[in-house]
Amino acid sequence: MISIIIPTYSKSASALSACLRNVCNQGGEFEVIVSDYGTAELDSIIDDVRCMITECCTVTGVRYDTTDGRIHRSRAMNDGASQAVGNFLLFLHSDTTLPDGGIKKIEQCFDNPEVVAGGFLKRYDRKTPLLALTEFALNVRARRAREFVGTNAIFVRADVFADLRYNENFLEDVEFSDELCRRYGRDRIAVITDPVLVSSEKYLHIGSLKATLINAVIMTAYRRFHIPHHRLETFYRRSAVPSYGEILRDAVTLIKSS
Repeated sequence: MISIIIPTYSKSASALSACLRNVCNQGGEFEVIVSDYGTAELDSIIDDVRCMITECCTVTGVRYDTTDGRIHRSRAMNDGASQAVGNFLLFLHSDTTLPDGGIKKIEQCFDNPEVVAGGFLKRYDRKTPLLALTEFALNVRARRAREFVGTNAIFVRADVFADLRYNENFLEDVEFSDELCRRYGRDRIAVITDPVLVSSEKYLHIGSLKATLINAVIMTAYRRFHIPHHRLETFYRRSAVPSYGEILRDAVTLIKSS
């Protein structure tokens, strides 16, 4: 059986609703664990989720786990996985929906005993030309290098995850994907070419060019300059949409700190 762990933040209630509806229409035997990592003021969000859970009557073992206070998404996913009873785990972000038959495709991957983990290619729901190019580049990277991020809907054998788990810091998905490749080799990591559908909202909110630039700076700073996680997260999480000048200025400051 597959256990689906959905980490969700309190601001993503509408996305969570769509994600749950999509999961409930997949068919098959699985459980769903929704693990929150937002604020403590979640009464209305929890009520919405409970209503959704009631509609998911064909799904095995739907639970809602609210953590105490705001934590990293990685902690929420680890906590959700610790409750899972399935032999296989799927980490599905709440702004991501599976293709038709997505659960069945994962089961078919694991029919091969050599496969330890995998991920989906992805498609953005709304695209600018730059976002279309970004989608293409990320999918090439996933196919060739087996490098996934959270919105690739990473799936993994439960016993393999118990040995690895997510590092509870920024870029936990990138580090987890890298570690899978190091330990098991790319040949044992599957890619499902039928893509998941990912919301473009966070890209379009600040502008696809700015978002792409920020992501490029972070990955360069992480892989080439080994900048500490907390500095990368500070660069990424901003209270307001930055100007191009602010992005470039802060990027130079970030790299110089290495």
